[in-house]
Amino acid sequence: MKHFIKKCGIFTVCFCVILCCVLNSFAYIDCDGNINAYEWKDVEQNILFERSGHSGCCYHSACVKFKYIEQDRRIYLAVFLDNSINNDFDGTDSEIIISFNDSSEVILRTDLTSDYNEDAFLVNFGYFADGAGGGTYETEIVLKELEYDNILTLNLTLKDYHGDTSQTYQLNIKSEEFKEEESESLAQAEKESEEAAEEASKNKTTKKTSAKTTKKKTTTEKETTTEFKTAVITESYESYSRTLEKNNNSILIIGGACVVTSLCAMCIVLFKKK
Repeated sequence: MKHFIKKCGIFTVCFCVILCCVLNSFAYIDCDGNINAYEWKDVEQNILFERSGHSGCCYHSACVKFKYIEQDRRIYLAVFLDNSINNDFDGTDSEIIISFNDSSEVILRTDLTSDYNEDAFLVNFGYFADGAGGGTYETEIVLKELEYDNILTLNLTLKDYHGDTSQTYQLNIKSEEFKEEESESLAQAEKESEEAAEEASKNKTTKKTSAKTTKKKTTTEKETTTEFKTAVITESYESYSRTLEKNNNSILIIGGACVVTSLCAMCIVLFKKK
């Protein structure tokens, strides 16, 4: 019995370690404004402008990171604004203005207020100020009734604390599903190209020693077409968010219960020893 309890305790501890690794592997982006490098690891990044670029506002550099999950109609967007070379920040609020394709605007402010059409979007965001007028926005936007495709055009405008507005920057965002299918299609095309090259090389080096006529072999390349399917979301987006949070909480509760169970098992073993 004692050995069985020991084995159970060891198994439970190992399970908890694996569970923690799984949680870290599938960590979702928490939109609190405090950019976590792990959350945004391997996410596409684009520099809007640097010191040499003219933006129309007081910021001297800005860049964005984005992730588009077409299946969920969900866009994660991080905006980094650097104002470290200026010293004229007076504490006035600033804002960013976002739209997709020809949609209405989503306005997010540094005082954590926002304006947007709630019938078209579901928005969750945070802002972290650096104390010099710059800072970072971290936002999650769900396209409710807006028409969307596997590539979206993001329109982004910055409005600084002086009230000056930058030019509008346009970025094409590819969905994660589309990028994955593109990658698979490219890999398949490369594989077929290599096979064709090998076949051509073999045919070149093979010499015919007889005068017999042989029929030419003709190879027809198969046309590969990639079909993109868009999932239809049948549940409400608020319900989706709640379900996601509930699932994460459930995993944490199970992990906690496993830890408590393993500790109890170890205590029982030690108590019996004494």
